[in-house]
Amino acid sequence: MKRYRRSSILLLLCAVALVTACGSPARRAQERATRRMLNELDGYVSARHVYVASKLEHLDALRKIAGSAKDPALRYETEMQIAHECFSFTFDSTQHYLKRCQSIARSMGDKDRYDRASIQLGHLYAKAGNYMEAYNLLYQQIDTAALSEERKTQYLLALYDFSMDLSGNSGMVERLNIPPAAPFRTQLMERLPRDSEPWRSLLRDELFSQERYASADSVGRLLLSGCKPDQHSYAIYAYYLSEIAERMGRSSERMEWLIRSAQSDILNAVKDYASLTMVAQNILDDDVDRSFRYLRIAEEDAIFYNAKLRPWQISRFMMEVEDAYAERQERQRKNSMYASILLAVLTAALALLAWIFIVRSRKLARMREELEESNRQLARAN
Repeated sequence: MKRYRRSSILLLLCAVALVTACGSPARRAQERATRRMLNELDGYVSARHVYVASKLEHLDALRKIAGSAKDPALRYETEMQIAHECFSFTFDSTQHYLKRCQSIARSMGDKDRYDRASIQLGHLYAKAGNYMEAYNLLYQQIDTAALSEERKTQYLLALYDFSMDLSGNSGMVERLNIPPAAPFRTQLMERLPRDSEPWRSLLRDELFSQERYASADSVGRLLLSGCKPDQHSYAIYAYYLSEIAERMGRSSERMEWLIRSAQSDILNAVKDYASLTMVAQNILDDDVDRSFRYLRIAEEDAIFYNAKLRPWQISRFMMEVEDAYAERQERQRKNSMYASILLAVLTAALALLAWIFIVRSRKLARMREELEESNRQLARAN
């Protein structure tokens, strides 16, 4: 019986050792894959000015079309397109063109176009963290009873995003008394075409809220498969997949999705984003320099975008990164100091050994000379 127990324990220990040995190369492979993706992300970061220049060139072309448009309807549609292109690029320009579109629609006497621009402006305020402005516009200024069916859907989408964003960032402002997101999601899923892209996005959110993460992951991957990295939606869907992976305990997969999302954001010259900040946060313990560099870039982009939300989010993490960076700098300074002291001690020890060696060599030389002289004297005496 004792032999059997010993054999069982031995087999168990061997199995644990085997699992550990097999797991270690897998972890190393994941780490190598993450480092490779981070190196690729560095390439995107280095070339971000190229993508921004392309974005500015495209916007300039649209502005010229709008400026030369004689038809108010054409000018309205072109400036709405400019606002759409600027939505995640610069808050001020988006706000400017949406207000211009309101003015054009008002001069045309076109209520539907006015509502369209107003709802989009409220949506912009909600996304940018201007929650009071979003509340005043969406809940107090828009006549919901007079909205067309298309505008009602657009309005509900804006309210849904507003509720979702406010619940995720409620620490930034006093909590506003607005309905939760779930009822808006139900209404929207009844209105939108089944299996359309917006409908699937809402389904993913519903599955996520129900903690059905495997199903949410499947829907999220389906959404991602329908777009390319040079589309802004790719960055958004990849970010949601990172959140699902986090809930499923897949840390390496979460990092992969965050990096992909950050790459897509940079490729599309997006300035209002979260992914690069999250990447910086996740690599802080392993790569302080890269984390600090990414966070500085995210801060620069948030300042360029000029809204309330992102700088506030980044500032919460910036102090932690700066402390880690300062701690590492102090550690390097101390290590350099210790290395200098050690080098000085070694140099002094070598100098002492050299001095002792020289003294002993000279002493041996004198002894050798004295011995040779004694030998010569003995030879003469004989």
